[in-house]
Parts: sequence; C-alpha cells; structure tokens
Amino acid sequence: MLYDLINLLDKDFRLFYELKSRLYAYGNNSNCFNAGHIIDELTGYGSRKVEALIILFDQNNVLHKVGAQVETLRNSNYKVDLSRLENLAIQLEGLKMYFSEKEAREAVDENTLIASLPFGPSPKPEYRWLKSRIRPVDQTILDLIHGSTKEVIIMSPFFDSHGLDIVRDAIFNRIKAGIRVEIITRYLVGENRNYLELFQDILHYVKQRNLQSNLILYDYENKGEYFRSSTFHAKTLICDEGARAYLGSSNFTGWGLAEQLEIGVVMEGRNALYLKKIIEYLKNEKIIRHVPY
Repeated sequence: MLYDLINLLDKDFRLFYELKSRLYAYGNNSNCFNAGHIIDELTGYGSRKVEALIILFDQNNVLHKVGAQVETLRNSNYKVDLSRLENLAIQLEGLKMYFSEKEAREAVDENTLIASLPFGPSPKPEYRWLKSRIRPVDQTILDLIHGSTKEVIIMSPFFDSHGLDIVRDAIFNRIKAGIRVEIITRYLVGENRNYLELFQDILHYVKQRNLQSNLILYDYENKGEYFRSSTFHAKTLICDEGARAYLGSSNFTGWGLAEQLEIGVVMEGRNALYLKKIIEYLKNEKIIRHVPY
C-alpha cells in the first residue's frame, strides 16, 4: 500500500495529513463519516485525488464501509480503524524522511545574490554594472511566487498595504491555480490583531471562492520558552517543498520590497530544503500556530 500511496501523493504528503486529522476526529468520537463531506472539505487538493485516497484506504482496511451499499463513493459512509491509520502514518513518516534526505544529498547548492540598490542623482558606472548583474528584490519575489507549482511559504514579521499591493496579484494567481499559500507572521491573535484587518481583501477573495484550504495563516508565538524575545526577525519565502527559497533582510512592506537598501539570496539545493525543515520544526513545536479565519 505504501508505494501506491506515494505514487498517488507524488511525494506531496499534505493531503494525507489533512485527511488523517479529519479521520482522527471521527475515529476518536467513534462516529462514522460521509465520504462526500470529506471530499468537499478537501476539494482544494482535487476531488479525484481525494476520492482515490479514500478508495485506497478502503481497499487496505483503514476504512470500513457501514450501512447499506450505495452506488457512488460520495454517498458511502465509513468508520476508521485508528490503529491501522496510525501504523500507516508511522511508515509514511519514515519514507518521507528517507526521500527528504535523498533529495538533500542529490541537491546541488546554488545561491544567487539579489538586492534593492539606492542610487544618487547621477548613477555611477559601478551602479549600472551592479544593476546589470544583481536582480531587484521585488521582481525576484514575484518571479518566485509566479513560478511555484506546489506551495508558497511567506515568513515575515512585518507587512503593510504597500507591500501587499506588490505581491497581491501573484498570491491571488497561485491560490486560484490550486497552489497552497502559507503566510507566517504576527499580530494575528490577541489584542493586537492588526494584520487580520490588513489581510481582509485576500481573505475575502478566498472565502468567496471557497479556497480556504489554499491560504493558511500562522501566528508566531514564543512565550519565553525558547528565546527571551516573544517575536521573530526572520524573512524568507520558500517554494515547492524547498526547491527554491529567498532569504534576506526584506520585510514584506513597501519599504522592504522596493524602497530601501535590502540584500538577500535566492537558494536552490540543500539550504533551501533546510529552510523548509525549519518551518516544519516550528509547526511541530507549535511555535507557529494555525490561525482560523
């Protein structure tokens, strides 16, 4: 079953973990569930892919049909065998680590310097030389977002309306294409929830189109357990499970992306994969927490 599962997921395990979390909820409550409801909840991954995964689970006794036999999968009701589901998750996690290490060993490190460079009233030849060789931060960020095919992770402690104006259309384009966008920031929970208001037009866009599974918000929350500082300073953009990544000084503000001196690198290879691993660690340790909207 494992290899059938890996071929179905194409080494993108997010759908498995999304389905697993929903099945655990049903299993812990000893309730049966309707397959059609699950398919609709996970429609962002593609209904046919979700249906194929449910069928695979059925064929391997992770799920058991209950009630009268029906003609369509969407009308079928199931119960979950939690022990089989947990065993499958453990095996899959081992294979996931194997593939990750294999990709890291085979990856070729490549770093490209990018910068937003200031210029004086009469640009010197040195400036023109640098501009011809070093791409600007804002255009590079847009190219990375538009070029993504699986996911985009944006991590920045600061956003503003001008910064969102720069990246909004690119984010809408990816969400509409069925690509998952994750935004990791602060000021999303508690008394200072300023950024929920800032993101309202993006949230409105996904809600109108029932694309909530393609936009995930995370709030950084350190209560002094790891560092004395409760906030963070990292700025990164990671694409396609760590295939490419930006790491640099730019916040996702108008100043940070286009209007002041900023320097960063675009990475491909092991370091980009390691950045993705850092994000996974932060999620697992609940240092960044999912924020419903």
